[in-house]
Amino acid sequence: MAERQARTGCYSGRPRARLTCGGHPRHDDSGFDDDYRGESQLPTYVSLVNWTEHGIMNYRDTVDRAQAFAGLVERSGGKVRELLWTVGTYDLLAVSEFPDDESGVAVLLQVGAGGDVRTTTLRAFNSEEMSGIIARTP
Repeated sequence: MAERQARTGCYSGRPRARLTCGGHPRHDDSGFDDDYRGESQLPTYVSLVNWTEHGIMNYRDTVDRAQAFAGLVERSGGKVRELLWTVGTYDLLAVSEFPDDESGVAVLLQVGAGGDVRTTTLRAFNSEEMSGIIARTP
């Protein structure tokens, strides 16, 4: 399976030019999703989320809490691009966009204050942004 992923860019085994992987947009020959290349002007953040003891006791409310989170992000001027429940070290993963760091931190403080989750959030860069960063280096 790993060999197939290396060859095609996805576990499906289909060529990249026609690939729809896990419901995501088609990949082109660059290997990057069409939807995520240069589409947004807002900074992107990846949040790794863990349930607290209180959050796991109320696991049945997780979808409702996720919808409330998306509403909070939107009211801050941002957008939730993806929210996934995971198995392993983290319980959820969120990919969000915020107009600035302060808006993102304000939302995450409010979410953390609810007591259901703790987050580790990373600033993420798309290929266009990374190219700009590299261009600034000597």
